[in-house]
Amino acid sequence: MKTKEIGGIGNYYGGLSVKEEDSKFFWGIEDYSGTYWDEIPKPLYDEILKFERSRSRKEAARLKQKPFCPKHVPCQPEPATAVHMS
Repeated sequence: MKTKEIGGIGNYYGGLSVKEEDSKFFWGIEDYSGTYWDEIPKPLYDEILKFERSRSRKEAARLKQKPFCPKHVPCQPEPATAVHMS
């Protein structure tokens, strides 16, 4: 069984996941009592994974870009994290 979390949507307990088990395909959303899995067709499973690959690549590329800074607010480099030693 392989389980894959999809995107950043979800609730307090978890988000959307898909899995393959015994040549069947499922999706589920975790809640306070665990994840309830519901069987879905293979084409839907494949499309969800395809969407997640595309979304992940776009998110990775977005995070590599320079931060957006409005014209009226100068961009500041991230401050160095202070390390306190006792």
